[in-house]
Order: sequence, then structure tokens, then C-alpha cells
Amino acid sequence: MPKQNTHLAIFFMVLAAVSFATMGALVKASTGHLPFLVAVLFRNVISVIPLIIYFRVKGLSFRVNNRKLMFARSTFGFSAMFLYFLAIEYLPLSLAVVLNSSSPVFVVIMSGLILRERDVGKLIPLVVLALVGVAWLVFGRQSPEAGVKPFSIGIALLGLLSAVLAAAAYVAVRKLSATEPSARIVLHFGLWSSFYSVVALVIAVVAGYEKLEPAVIWDVISTPKSLLMLIGVGLAGLGGQMFMTAAYARERASIVSGFSYLNPVFAYFIGLLVFGEPLTVSGIGGGLLVLGASLGLTIMAEHNSTVPKPSP
Repeated sequence: MPKQNTHLAIFFMVLAAVSFATMGALVKASTGHLPFLVAVLFRNVISVIPLIIYFRVKGLSFRVNNRKLMFARSTFGFSAMFLYFLAIEYLPLSLAVVLNSSSPVFVVIMSGLILRERDVGKLIPLVVLALVGVAWLVFGRQSPEAGVKPFSIGIALLGLLSAVLAAAAYVAVRKLSATEPSARIVLHFGLWSSFYSVVALVIAVVAGYEKLEPAVIWDVISTPKSLLMLIGVGLAGLGGQMFMTAAYARERASIVSGFSYLNPVFAYFIGLLVFGEPLTVSGIGGGLLVLGASLGLTIMAEHNSTVPKPSP
């Protein structure tokens, strides 16, 4: 266990937020040439290779004690990532990131319904506040006054569903942690996600999904700039995981978790500066409600054990 160091832990969490925001931006940029499925593949394969090498070098066991729950955690996690990257392709970057960052809200709900944890009732006001923020964020930007081109509410709801599935994965991680070390959970998530990514891409190619003809894929990824962006998606995602793990290893979640919400903040400014996304009242107001409520729920994690620490 690394020695407790608050300043270093905060620094690592800020780096994690930068890494995840960079990953989202690279996904957004890469989807200008290829559908999000290719970015999903690179995100998982590039991330899992160093983990496999680490396990081999350290002589660690790959064996899973609870296979069914590990499968469920990996499936929920991949589905959440799949929908998150889909949302990034079709929605403003800041909106997709904020919707995905609302997962603590659904963790609270699932903890009460599935894990039967007590003291969930007193967190309901924060849950309601976050849901109001989501409604304002989504439907407010549909209005003509928002000054933006209306997007599909269906895609926004899929982005929100990514947060629901991420919450299900977090709940599964909580139960898995009783029998599995965190490194093994991360490794098997990467292995399953890489498998799912290949299957999804093959199905999309066979089905004739837009811009996914083999020749087109090769033309794009053979371009150095496009290839570097896709590799960057995987490296940024891996870096985010590593920095977040290092932060939680050095300080309590109640102290460092708040800095993880710099991810949507960074993503918001990247959207403004790089992708020309407009500044809107609903974007700022709804985003602040969602992030504020989610932050409050996360900070309360160590006080009542209702909200689990984010999984590394």
C-alpha cells in the first residue's frame, strides 16, 4: 500500500481527469473518419496488452473465483463504454461526458434496490437534483433559443444509459472485490471488452454499416495521423485508469474523488475550443446540477458506504 500523500494523490487524480478528457476528445476527432466502433476496439486492445504483460512479468494468476459475476461486470462495463463512445460521436463532447458522469446517481438507486443498503433515502434529494439537471441539459438544448442544431433525444438517452450500465458495473465491482484483487478485475474487463469489440466490429462490417468496409478502414488507419489518434484513445484510457488507481491508493476517496469531475470540465473547454461547440445556458446550468449532485453523492461514499469508489 503506497504511503498516504494528499498532494500527490490530488495530482494523480487531476492527471486522470486530463487523460479521460483527452480520450474523449480523441474519440470525437477519430469519429470524423471512422465510426466509433473502431475507437472502441483500439481503446480496449491497446489498454489490455500492457496489463497482460504485467501479469506475466509478475507471475500473477489469471484465475477468476467468481466467473459469472466477472462476466456480468465486464459485459455491463463494455456496454457502458460502447454507448458512451456512440454518444461522443453524435453529441457535443461536453454533453456526452456529463451524461456519462452521472453514474453515481444510478449507483445510489441500485445500491438500495439490489444491494438493499440502508440510508439510501436521505440521498434521494441529490438524486432528484441530478435528474432535473439531466432533463434541463438534454431538453434545454433542443430549444431554438439554445442556438444549436437539435440533436436526437434518443442518442442523448443512450448516453444516459451508458451511465446506468456503468453504475451496474460499479455495483458488480463492489461484490467482486470480496473475492478478486482490483488488478484482476481490470484485466478481465479488458479481455472481455477486447473480445466484444472485435465481435461488434465484425458484425458491423458484415452488415454493411456505414464507412466500415475493410478497404475504407485500412485507408484510414494507414494514415499516420488517424492511427496515432486511435492509439492515443487506448493510451489515454489506460493512463486515466493508472492515474486514478494511484490516486485512490494514496488518499481517501472523500478527498480525491471530487477532482475526478474535472474530466467534464476539461471536456467542456475542449468542446468549445477544438470542436466549436456553443456556450448555452442549459449546457452550463444542467451540467452544474448533474456534476454537483454526482459529486455530493461520491463524497458521501466513505460516510455511509452507499456509493462505491469508482473502479480503477
